[in-house]
Amino acid sequence: MKSARRNGFALFSLALVIPVLGWAAPLRAQSRAEFTIEAEVRPVMSLEMDRTQVGFGFISPDEARTRELLGAVALTVKSNLPWSLTVSTSEDLRNLTAEGTIPVTFLDLRASSLPAGITSHPDYLPLSKDKTLTIAQGGPTAPEGSRFTLDVRLRTGWNAPAGKYSVPLSLTLNPSP
Repeated sequence: MKSARRNGFALFSLALVIPVLGWAAPLRAQSRAEFTIEAEVRPVMSLEMDRTQVGFGFISPDEARTRELLGAVALTVKSNLPWSLTVSTSEDLRNLTAEGTIPVTFLDLRASSLPAGITSHPDYLPLSKDKTLTIAQGGPTAPEGSRFTLDVRLRTGWNAPAGKYSVPLSLTLNPSP
């Protein structure tokens, strides 16, 4: 009986040792380090115009009081972030040949031929010396940009002094929230 006990004990001991050895993994040294990759994509915004001067030509005081130039300036906006386009001036239309001015509020602008993704007020907006107007806004454009035009309207009449008039306008492309 003693040998049966010894064999039983040996089998029991062997049964305990085999699973323990089976679970034992070889010892390996291990070290871990982490690093971070950073990249900064810079904002890109550009505004291109097909011309820098727009003229109405000769206007007779007894003509219709409103003259329009549809598609007066073609603009291309390129941006990788949402944007808005504003226009401003600090002057009235100055007479270059004599005394006199035409109030800049007689000059109106609107964006037209808008591609998908660009929004604008559908009506003409009068300019003002003390107010910046948002002409158009949109989201990021394709790499070639988004092209649209500005229509210009001038309201004059018999009371406008004779002469050649001019006013500088500033278009500014801004990031928008």
